[in-house]
Amino acid sequence: MCSRKMLNRFQKMIEVIAKEDTGSRKQFAKRLGVSENTLWNYIQVFKEHDIVVKYDRRAKTYLFDIPEDMEVRVNWEFGTFKKAIKDS
Repeated sequence: MCSRKMLNRFQKMIEVIAKEDTGSRKQFAKRLGVSENTLWNYIQVFKEHDIVVKYDRRAKTYLFDIPEDMEVRVNWEFGTFKKAIKDS
């Protein structure tokens, strides 16, 4: 079971990864206020839920490797979900 603090960190991770602006593991961990080992453990939780997170050395950021019609969300459930269709 995840604590609210952990869920908030996952939400922050999702937002930063989606913007493709994480920086290195050290920078990303500092941004989240956690150790590099804790960040690595959090990334493993994503992977346990079939959410592939990869590091792009050229762009110097972590990325989600998921289908384009999917998004990652934290809503007391954790996983990939169909993106909401927005009316324009």
